[in-house]
Amino acid sequence: MKNLIMTTLINYNFDIHYRFIGTLYDSINDNNLDLVLFISKNDEKHILEIIKLLNKPIIYNIIDESNIHIVNLRFKLYYDYLNNNKNYNLIFLCDSRDVIFQKNIFNHPIINNIYDLYFFYEESNNITIDKCKYNSLYVKKTKLDLFDSIYNKKIICAGTILGKINGILDYLFLFNNILDNEIEENDKNLYGIDAGINYKIIYNNLLNHLTLKFCSNSDNLVYTMAFPIHLNLINYNKLLNNNNQILYDSNIVYCIHQYDRLDNKIKKKLSIKYNLTI
Repeated sequence: MKNLIMTTLINYNFDIHYRFIGTLYDSINDNNLDLVLFISKNDEKHILEIIKLLNKPIIYNIIDESNIHIVNLRFKLYYDYLNNNKNYNLIFLCDSRDVIFQKNIFNHPIINNIYDLYFFYEESNNITIDKCKYNSLYVKKTKLDLFDSIYNKKIICAGTILGKINGILDYLFLFNNILDNEIEENDKNLYGIDAGINYKIIYNNLLNHLTLKFCSNSDNLVYTMAFPIHLNLINYNKLLNNNNQILYDSNIVYCIHQYDRLDNKIKKKLSIKYNLTI
């Protein structure tokens, strides 16, 4: 069975589309991959040009405007697609604008048949959900009774989730059930609701029927960079190798998330390799 990457690329310029798709296919150069994009009509011209440039089969779906914010709506789009296309092995749901691929994520040694879902901790040291002004706000926006369950709990990114088809479908079902039935209609268009729902699913143990793996940046599968940048945890002299690839503890990271928080000096070096917008 094929593996699958799904994302939304909504109203971005050509460079952002090309960087995401180009680094993906540079890293996973085989026929065992489907890429499914959800885009706006404005993005179609970029995708058609990239299909011609790369000669790769990209599956894209044009979506209409919605009163649900795209960070929340995407989980509905993913669920509907997978319900009709279940013949996949591993699935990676991810952001797009701030994501770079460097190696084949599906070949990472941590990936095996033991785990149904892989989640990714943010490297926030002692800053837990309740102590983070952004994540605590996301929880507050949901108006769900979550503060006891997330007190002193680690911050987990909702923008990168990997898993087997059964795990991903179960997660998406739970997410959409909460979004449909527990989030007020006017709040569904708020940014950050996805993070709050993600915390309810994980920290209220709604996935206890599955086997979960919680990954850190040190696992080198996904490097979630916002907190390490904010907390000055990065040794910039050792961040890049001679090929301008991003490293963690001297190892090439398979997928980079939130690179855009880096300063312009670093991004200028990366721009040569990854066509970054500075």
